[in-house]
Amino acid sequence: MASVEALNKETLEENDQKEESSSEKEELAIDETIEEKESVEPSPIVTGKRQRTAVKAFTSAVPQKEKKELEFEVGKGVLLGDIDIVTEYMNKTLAEHYSILHKILYGVIGVHTMRKKNIRRFNGFSFDRDSKEFDSKVAAIKRLKAVERKNMLKLL
Repeated sequence: MASVEALNKETLEENDQKEESSSEKEELAIDETIEEKESVEPSPIVTGKRQRTAVKAFTSAVPQKEKKELEFEVGKGVLLGDIDIVTEYMNKTLAEHYSILHKILYGVIGVHTMRKKNIRRFNGFSFDRDSKEFDSKVAAIKRLKAVERKNMLKLL
């Protein structure tokens, strides 16, 4: 009986060793497959005959406009900012109302925050009554509606 028990112990030990070695082999195999998956970089998708490339993001370069500064012509008169009545009334009114007057004086509507400042700097036109520029300013004023002309005169 002792020999049967010894044989059973030996077979049990061999089976345990086989199980341990097989489980170690399985763990190593799993570790190797995980490492392979991590190390392999994804390749471009190939379907059909052509190879697909990665999508490139579209970036557009928006051209920036050059800001033109107003040219202040030196006229023959007094600055509008030096006249007390004009300055007082300009302080009471909003800059929104000065867009038409600014366009007549400088040819552009101008930036909202700079309209009053630019109008205060105005001291007259540098051209004479007989010039083409004078005729174009008069024509621009005549094109305005009567209400707009009255409002523009109220501002001054």
